[in-house]
Amino acid sequence: MKRMLLCFAFAVIIGIGNVAVMDTGGLSRESFPMGFVFGTSTSAYQVEGMANKGGRGPSIWDVYVKQPGHIANNDTADVADDQYHHYKEDVDLLAKFNFDAYRFSISWSRIFPEGVGKVNWAGVAYYNRMINYLVKKGLWSRVVLPVWTSCLAYMEEQEFIYLPTYFMDGIGSGESF
Repeated sequence: MKRMLLCFAFAVIIGIGNVAVMDTGGLSRESFPMGFVFGTSTSAYQVEGMANKGGRGPSIWDVYVKQPGHIANNDTADVADDQYHHYKEDVDLLAKFNFDAYRFSISWSRIFPEGVGKVNWAGVAYYNRMINYLVKKGLWSRVVLPVWTSCLAYMEEQEFIYLPTYFMDGIGSGESF
């Protein structure tokens, strides 16, 4: 199965492989101000996989998606795109498509499986390998720690009951991390 990290629209615009070249109306990198950073982004939950392996603890999103009816076809991202094992291929694609930056999230439950305390060094090593490979390929990394991958154990301890609803109230508030 062909890996799908990058946007199809971008592939169409630059005409990779058998995809027809699209008329961009003159839009190109030169159309943007000097210093504009072209990047792409992913969410740990959507691409990493290894949901129940490598020392990762359950996140609030793991619980939410396993409740029937919340997600189409009751799909989960337990395997996802398996970026955990294929990050080099993904970063190579970013470099091939001439991106400047990659914004990705770190799964709190991969670093702190119990929310706080004991560090999962296998998780730290994974992110370290990926960041080092981004640097090697000349890509700038932007790291975020989203609430969606908050560690379930920690959130239960803090008595957040229905987390997706709790956090959805803040979406669109203009807050940025």
